[in-house]
Amino acid sequence: MLVTTRRKAATCASALYPDTAGIAERCCHKAVLEAAGIPDAAIETRLGHAPSGISGVYSHVLRETEDRIVKVLPSRYEAATAA
Repeated sequence: MLVTTRRKAATCASALYPDTAGIAERCCHKAVLEAAGIPDAAIETRLGHAPSGISGVYSHVLRETEDRIVKVLPSRYEAATAA
């Protein structure tokens, strides 16, 4: 499972959305992944949630999805800090 440290998440959130703090870091993280088209099951898993209902039973995060997440987050962060 991919892990982002709280400090990195805070840096990412503040770079993308300077007015965010605390829980907003997780909201920002979720919003960035949604905007990149990452499936809900992968986002929920990354945030430490268990998808409910049918999704919780049949949805699984593939390695290629994790690889996409690894590419998306740094590119969004770099774009935000370059602006």
